[in-house]
Amino acid sequence: MNEAQPIPFKPEVARPAGRRLCPFPDMHVSVPIHMPITTAQMENVRLGWIPEDMSDRWFIYVDEGNVAHIHRGGTGYCVYRVNFAPHQDGWAAVQLDANRDSEQYSNVDIERDVQTVKTLIQDYLMRNRSPSVPNFIPGIGRQN
Repeated sequence: MNEAQPIPFKPEVARPAGRRLCPFPDMHVSVPIHMPITTAQMENVRLGWIPEDMSDRWFIYVDEGNVAHIHRGGTGYCVYRVNFAPHQDGWAAVQLDANRDSEQYSNVDIERDVQTVKTLIQDYLMRNRSPSVPNFIPGIGRQN
């Protein structure tokens, strides 16, 4: 008797196709940042982030050039771009571009932008979305 093999879990990868996303504006500032991450964390970063419901503020996708495009979920405005590059035996966020089009984004404090982006990377993109996590349920996440 053949036992059915479990279907491997593959998380959905965020893609811009079919979404109402605004291009990143010409009015922006760029600053170097340094946020090292592991190769495994970079794999999670590459998945991007798809909003789970209307209260979720962000849609994030990563292009082939390892640039994370961070859009507001409700408006589609691209607020940040984050460039990732190989670093030592892993990766690092190396440059932040922050929207400065005042009709799309009102913040002008670059330090606040840097902290916001680091938090977004940590909270949204570096989450372990693997079924090898104890109590992980696909589509629901970790259950305690």
